[in-house]
Amino acid sequence: MLSALLLLGLAFFPDLDVAPKHNAWVQDHGIWIHNQAGDRRVVYDALAAEPVAASPEGDRVVYAQLNPLFDAPHCGNTPKKFLVLVKVNGEQLWRVGFGDLPGLSTV
Repeated sequence: MLSALLLLGLAFFPDLDVAPKHNAWVQDHGIWIHNQAGDRRVVYDALAAEPVAASPEGDRVVYAQLNPLFDAPHCGNTPKKFLVLVKVNGEQLWRVGFGDLPGLSTV
């Protein structure tokens, strides 16, 4: 009976997900992750900002990075934040402005 109710609940609420296995956060200008190896700083970034998320495998972290040139008068249409993807060893895989991603605003 309980399993039938659970299946019925999942049918009506398909967006229910299990809690993430790996957590990531910003603390003291560092991007941190908690994975099976424990808590560790992935990278130091003085411009790091929220939001932060870890990959399901716990091997990569994506975070927002403030753009220090956002308010500069000569920079024109520069994004307010960047989205940065790094491996847990600190290697940066890519960095893109929020405005350059479809469906995301520049805030």
